[in-house]
Amino acid sequence: MTGLLDEAWGWWALGIVVVFPLGAVILGEIADRLRRAGQPLAAVASGLRNVILPMAMLYLVLTQVLGVGRDEIGARIVVTGLWIGLLYVSLTTLNVFLFEQAEAGTWRSRAPKLFLDLVRLLMVFVGGALILSVIWQRNLGGLLAALGVGSIVLGLALQDTLGSLISGIGLLFERPFAVGDWIRVGELQGEVVEINWRSVRLRTRSEDLLVVPNSILAKESITNIDRPTTVHAEFLEVAFPYRAPPNRVKEILGEVALSVPGVLADPAPVIEVVEFDDDRLRYEAKVFTTEVRDIRRIRSDFATRVWYAAQRAGLSLPVPERAVRQVEAPVEDERAAALRCLRRVAVFAPLPPEELETLARSASFLHYAAGEAVLRQGEVCNALCVVVRGRAGLSVTTHDGEQRAVAALTERDLYGESVLQAREASSATLTASEDLEVLALDTADLESVLERNASLASDLGHLVELRRRSVQRVRRGLYPVEGAATSA
Repeated sequence: MTGLLDEAWGWWALGIVVVFPLGAVILGEIADRLRRAGQPLAAVASGLRNVILPMAMLYLVLTQVLGVGRDEIGARIVVTGLWIGLLYVSLTTLNVFLFEQAEAGTWRSRAPKLFLDLVRLLMVFVGGALILSVIWQRNLGGLLAALGVGSIVLGLALQDTLGSLISGIGLLFERPFAVGDWIRVGELQGEVVEINWRSVRLRTRSEDLLVVPNSILAKESITNIDRPTTVHAEFLEVAFPYRAPPNRVKEILGEVALSVPGVLADPAPVIEVVEFDDDRLRYEAKVFTTEVRDIRRIRSDFATRVWYAAQRAGLSLPVPERAVRQVEAPVEDERAAALRCLRRVAVFAPLPPEELETLARSASFLHYAAGEAVLRQGEVCNALCVVVRGRAGLSVTTHDGEQRAVAALTERDLYGESVLQAREASSATLTASEDLEVLALDTADLESVLERNASLASDLGHLVELRRRSVQRVRRGLYPVEGAATSA
């Protein structure tokens, strides 16, 4: 061992044997800790451990231990690699401190990674050329000239691709949208699922993948529907005949808009008359939503519920002038249909014919769309109603805001019992589970019939009590009483 250290290269060999493993372990531990902490400096430590340290040790082995001259090819190759590695690690360190740790909102924090990578690659290329020129003593003018001519030819051949690349860098700098935003580009629209150097990929409403080149995006106007807020205004049009009072129509359209799932109550819908046609008035409902992806469903629900609301209000939608009028088959008399319906209800069937006639003469049939609220908790119902066709669900909202089911109403069931209790507010919400048709009884006629028929009043009172007990039990977290589904 003493003889080994007497040699000039012995101390160098000993130092390399000790320093290299120790340095590799220390730098590896530092890189691991930085990586676990999520620090970008982990890349710098890894570069020092994996590139700089091995190249430096190899250079010392060649020149100090093996005695290879610094001007020999092997030493030059190692020095070239060492300097290029130092250049890369230096640029990585500069990128960490200038950009990756930049304060939010500054231009450095908004610089796209693609642009930084291209700049870093260019600097490595230029620095590498200078290193080669200095270490290998070569004139790179001819190579640069050849590269310049080649770049022109390549640029002409790839001008569309390069145009998309430059446009992509511009978009990444400007950031008019981000992944997850819903955007409109000309006639195209969809949700942004990927942004890269060449194109932007959108998921359309039909669940298709639409690839839009960045060069096209740079030429079109881009509408970001999710910014500056996720609230989006949608305009829905509908027409009513002149005989329909405009203020009444506005009231109905406002109620319908608020009943559509996805439409916001704040900001409230805005209903306006926008145009006078020859035989109708055109109305526009400006509704607000955060569910842009469900716009088609919102439009469909709005149009559907407008029809039902217009039928219940006695308003007809206009018929196009070009429509061919056909002779329709006579429709069953509404009073006869009401009589037939009442005879099928257990509490009304025992009534004398004249009493049934009294109830039927002013009764009216109402229609509700599936999912529409027939009666809301806290509202006052103006009529006792019989389910003629369809199904509806009765539910209550507890003090903690939880929605709990009470009963399911089907054909011949009753609701609207609050008219029998001094028109108190409804204790539950009734929602149509499917398209629903009900028969609404006139309150004045019902009261007169109840005065003359004590048994009917008793039966309805029993049904009211069953409903009340059922609602109370559900609010306490218990099951509804048996028979509540057919109560009032």
